[in-house]
Amino acid sequence: MTLNDFKAQKLQEFDALPLPSRSEENWRFGNLKQGKHETIESFRAADTSVTNAAFIHSVTDLSDDQLKRLAPLLEKSGATLGSPKVTALALSNIESALFIDIPSNEILEEPIIIDYSVISASANNTLLFIHAGACSQFSVVEKYTSNDNAPSTTVGVTIIHSEASATVKHLAIQSVQEESRITFHHRVDGGKDSNISSCILNTGAAWARSEASAYLNENGAHANLLSVSVPNENQEYDQRTFQSHASPHTTSDLLYKNSLYDKAKTVFSGLIFVEEKAHFTDAYQTCRNLLMSDTTEANSMPGLEINADQVKCSHGSTSSTIEEEEIFYLKARGIDPQTAKQMIARGFLIEVIEKLSDEKLETLATEALDQKLAQLRLG
Repeated sequence: MTLNDFKAQKLQEFDALPLPSRSEENWRFGNLKQGKHETIESFRAADTSVTNAAFIHSVTDLSDDQLKRLAPLLEKSGATLGSPKVTALALSNIESALFIDIPSNEILEEPIIIDYSVISASANNTLLFIHAGACSQFSVVEKYTSNDNAPSTTVGVTIIHSEASATVKHLAIQSVQEESRITFHHRVDGGKDSNISSCILNTGAAWARSEASAYLNENGAHANLLSVSVPNENQEYDQRTFQSHASPHTTSDLLYKNSLYDKAKTVFSGLIFVEEKAHFTDAYQTCRNLLMSDTTEANSMPGLEINADQVKCSHGSTSSTIEEEEIFYLKARGIDPQTAKQMIARGFLIEVIEKLSDEKLETLATEALDQKLAQLRLG
């Protein structure tokens, strides 16, 4: 399939697909008005700068071998968790896509960092395809910021495919202008004995929706799906996830944590799906919400569908407030109540970031988290 063929296919899909509807389970508790994007006619590429760019290529300038490695990623690029229409339109702007192609056995000491600067004049899109060669090890960071103070609309698509025994760590930091809206579609496909971690950190936007999927199709594949969200005022973060186990001895671990302030709202809906032959699957799914005021709203819908024997799967969700005993303990040590609350919230969230097990990525994520926490004021 040529890039022109792909573009035409996605435009046809966009025309044929219906707008999201309230009857869809993937939009339960969601903000349908924000998700329809019915006024968007086209997307432009976000302004982009790259650090450590040796293995990044424009899809319009690939060799025949690189195009062969890109082809299976293109086939996996459709959204399945509620936003296929708007994602198809974004993907039709395929000429703006970036392709990270890491050779087998390549080990990168420094992360590849992509800075996206979105603007309000038009709808923005980011398209990133990542191919991890066998036994390669590397990390990728995508940072989303606004280049002006006006609201913007952005759709980001990131597809990660790993070959055998590759280790990939991916971090997306979203801190766009506070009245903007942004939709993420992230998909990871793990080869035999591969290890992929994908983490989303949400601090900006009035409305953000993330749709994250992990497909474990070969023995020994492992995926971590991680997220930290800190909405305040009237911010709304909508999170949909899918962990698909199609082969025996595959594992996945999902940990989403939200710390909500003021009148903020979060939605989490996740499913672990184990196919008939995927025996000895080991999968976990956890969403935890820390309610920092009594006017926040957190909706959580974890789920399991198991069609194989000898599996170990669990899912759960909790929503809680800070206990007075915790505040008292810190006050007794000379810490004022507001600082004490933020220390507890930070400790609650930092567990997710530490699961990246990468000092450079943890530093970037922690800096973004601390910047948001410093902006909050508690009574």
